[in-house]
Amino acid sequence: MNPQLKALLAGIDNPARIPSPELMGKIFEKYAREASGRCLGLSSWLSVVTATAVTLKSSALMIALYSHATAGKDLAESTVVAEFVRDVGISGIAVIGIPRVINMLTAFHVSLPSTVKSSITSTSSDRADASNIVTIQSKLAGSDDLRDIVDTVPFTSEAGAQLSATGIMKVVLGSVNRRLDRNSKELHK
Repeated sequence: MNPQLKALLAGIDNPARIPSPELMGKIFEKYAREASGRCLGLSSWLSVVTATAVTLKSSALMIALYSHATAGKDLAESTVVAEFVRDVGISGIAVIGIPRVINMLTAFHVSLPSTVKSSITSTSSDRADASNIVTIQSKLAGSDDLRDIVDTVPFTSEAGAQLSATGIMKVVLGSVNRRLDRNSKELHK
C-alpha cells in the first residue's frame, strides 16, 4: 500500500469522527444525484459509500448512511437495504480484518429498528451447490449488471506494494459482485 494511503487510513480509527448528520445528508444526496445522472441506482452509490465507511472503519458513517438510504421506505425496503449494507460490510474483512468488521456490523445491527432486525435473514441467499452452480454461473456470465463492469483484481504482493484507493475499491467490490447483482434488482422494484 502506498505510504500516503496508509497514513490516511491509519489516522481514521475513531468511529465517532464523522461530520454532522446534516452535512452527511448533503454528501449522500450529492452521491445519489451523481449516480442518478449516470443512470446508476441506489445500490451503486450505496455500495461505494458503504465500502468507504468500512475502509475508514466508521460504524457511525455506516449507520448514518443506512438512515439516509431508508428515509421514507417501508419495512421490506429497509430490510433489503440493511441486508445489502451488511453484505457489502462483510467484504471489508479483506481490507480491515475480521475483528473490526465484526465490531462495525455489531454496532450497525444494534442501531437498526427492532422491526428491521427481526426481518433480516441470517443466512446468505447466494449459496452455490451442485444443483444450482451452472444456473448461477450462466446468470452471471450473461448479465450486463455490475459484475460485468467491475474489474476485479486478485491481490498479489507486487500489486499490494502500490495498491491505490481504486485498487482497494476493486478488491472490495469484486468480492460482493454476486450480491450486488441480486440486490440491485430487489432495490429497484
